[in-house]
Amino acid sequence: MNKYIRKSLKVVLWIVASIILLVVLVAVSLNIPAVQNFVKDKAITFLKKKTKTEVRLESIKIALPKDVVLNGFYIEDLKGDTLLYAQRLSVDISLLKLLSNKVEINSISLEKIRANVTRIDPDTSFNFSFLVDAFMTEQKKPDKIVAKDTTSTLKFSIDKVSFKDIGIVYRDDVAGNDLRLNLGEFKAKLKEFDLANQHYVINTLSLKNTAVKYLQQKPLTVLAANLKKSIDTANTESGKLPLVEINDFAFNNININFDDQTSGTAADVKLNSLQLTKLFIDLTNNNYKVGEGKINNTLLNFKAPGNKTNVNLNEFSL
Repeated sequence: MNKYIRKSLKVVLWIVASIILLVVLVAVSLNIPAVQNFVKDKAITFLKKKTKTEVRLESIKIALPKDVVLNGFYIEDLKGDTLLYAQRLSVDISLLKLLSNKVEINSISLEKIRANVTRIDPDTSFNFSFLVDAFMTEQKKPDKIVAKDTTSTLKFSIDKVSFKDIGIVYRDDVAGNDLRLNLGEFKAKLKEFDLANQHYVINTLSLKNTAVKYLQQKPLTVLAANLKKSIDTANTESGKLPLVEINDFAFNNININFDDQTSGTAADVKLNSLQLTKLFIDLTNNNYKVGEGKINNTLLNFKAPGNKTNVNLNEFSL
């Protein structure tokens, strides 16, 4: 009996050791450039077949168990126009902690991103809709299974965020929206990221060399009733809106152009410098606070039917 137990124990240990060795070999092999290129090519081939469009990726770098870097990712829409281009996407994530339902992102960095989201007349769907259709499951999950598929058990944390040279075009002829964003540099260092309770604490947040242009035209269809219904439904389902605390907040060289042709309201803001401390935003209770604030060299031109205002703030403190 003892001999049988010893042999059984040896077999179990051999199986466990083999599994551990296999995991280690897989982890090590993913750090080899040749293996990474093989994985990249297989993934791109799969995406091309699945989406029936052009998809490219120049290179991928995986340094387990933390770093993942994508260089030169490109995907077209079905008309052959650029849907998304990302020169560099870098994520430092603790992959091993995913096994314990923890999403711990040490840093995330985006550089030179170009995105074009459009719904241009006479099309009634967005140019990215084919991606949603391609990855939708053919059969709907039973309600009991869907109820269990939640992220409530996941714990999220994000430390550093960095965006550089981001260009986004959003044009929706159906709703009459046209938004152009050219973001120079955005950086944030977070202290708390509580997704479950909608509570976010940011130590430092900075945005500079950024331009936003928004144009509102007459929608092709009457959306007011549907929009109000969507907002009411969202408020009812979410229950609680975000609570955001920012210790140090800085905007530099920000240009905002707003033009609502449906109401005849327009605004043009040239913000040279805005600094705030201890910013508190409680959207659920409509509670807003700020410790100190300074605005320097800022121009504001506002126009509405029967009203026109020009403001020049050389220096203003709160």
